Amino acid sequence: MNYASWLTQSAWLALSLGVIVLAFVLANAYFYARRGFLRSDAGCVIFMWTGYHLSPWLAIMSDGQWSGPILQVEHVERGLWLSLASMVAFVVGFTIANAGSSEGNSRAARAARTISASGWVRERHLWLAAIFLIGVFVYQIGGWSEVWEASYGRGSRSWQAATLKVRIERFVNVIQPIVVLGIVVFASLHSCLRSKSQTKLLTVSFVLVAASLTGLHSMSRGAGFPFILCGAIRLATLGKSSLRSSALLFLFGFWICYVGINFRGIGKPGLGTWLRGAVASVTTPPSNTRAFNRLGGTSSLKPSQNFLSAIEPFTTVVSVLEGKSKSPFHDLDQFVFNLHPLPNSVLPLAKRGVDLTAHFGSTGKVGITTPALGDIYSTFYWWTPIFYGLLGALFAFIERFSKDTPTWFECTVLLLLFISWPVSLHSWFRSQWRLINVALILAVGFYVFWAGRNKNPRRRFSPTATSPMTTG
Repeated sequence: MNYASWLTQSAWLALSLGVIVLAFVLANAYFYARRGFLRSDAGCVIFMWTGYHLSPWLAIMSDGQWSGPILQVEHVERGLWLSLASMVAFVVGFTIANAGSSEGNSRAARAARTISASGWVRERHLWLAAIFLIGVFVYQIGGWSEVWEASYGRGSRSWQAATLKVRIERFVNVIQPIVVLGIVVFASLHSCLRSKSQTKLLTVSFVLVAASLTGLHSMSRGAGFPFILCGAIRLATLGKSSLRSSALLFLFGFWICYVGINFRGIGKPGLGTWLRGAVASVTTPPSNTRAFNRLGGTSSLKPSQNFLSAIEPFTTVVSVLEGKSKSPFHDLDQFVFNLHPLPNSVLPLAKRGVDLTAHFGSTGKVGITTPALGDIYSTFYWWTPIFYGLLGALFAFIERFSKDTPTWFECTVLLLLFISWPVSLHSWFRSQWRLINVALILAVGFYVFWAGRNKNPRRRFSPTATSPMTTG
């Protein structure tokens, strides 16, 4: 698809303004030093720009080569403007609600120092946590016989009959990412200790691999997330002193994601399948790989390389909604109801929005997810930026409550909020809301039951002993 058909003056303006907003947020993060990395407004703009603006820029740089079964090119302009307006509204809402709030020193650095000084996390704890994750992984996939190569196809288990066993498995699938997040956070903070021992390196590596097993087995595009998160925490905690190790973690994590998305078609789910894909990614000539074909048979950058892109399914959502002629807020009650925290198997969800899987007739074969922006748009339409402005205020509210909690606890809350943004690009808003909900409950709950009863909760709860950390 040549970009001349969608790159209007209005689209050019939206793309240009998007770059300005992104540059502003990055500059803001730079001047805040390490603290800015965990700010919710930075996470919103960085990931939404990547999801909705990066692919059009890649199309422009590759002579307009942009096509796909779920891309409705006539609605690209709307996706650009709506995402831009939503980003700006979130930043405005977050800034207004956070006005007058002082942030102090680097949150992540203080969190790591608290962990190390208290001695709560020891290597034996991390080994036990990794073994626990392996056990959960084996249960999720159906037993040891399914580890190397599964007997089922990718995504086929999503359409199983809702028996008691299946409901328990789905409940575990909902809880597992939150547990993995917590374990990876503590392992990453433990890796920031000054001591440089092979045992520490082996322990943290084992935890990261155990945390990635479920994604590796399913050839998920997010399989490398634990390594990327560890690199981000190290960079936010230690600063420039960890630049080399963080860069290696980023590269390795993104390579794992690359293998998952580009070589998932070589076989059924399994660790053996992923290993074959990993070998193929470095040994097979580019012209013979599925990844090469995804890029249109050239080595230049293409929109298909952006595995975080969400604008293609969003354009389909807009196309489907135009044929329904619904008014804004027509299913607001169902939208709010679906935000309940219970698993779907316990309290079924109301049917609303656009089901892209059903629209493309891939039910029972391949699931096609609706991004959070498209999900929200199906209820609010052009009122969507207002929703994001209120969401920004909520994020600021959670951050302000978390400041009166121990620093390691505050860091966990901030990371939950930060991670919700990449989740929103390939899941509807309910998935993002789960992480926001957990962060809200943790921040407010801890404040009520601990911080509210202590005049200086941070000092009383966080040891002030000399930390064995490098502060960067």
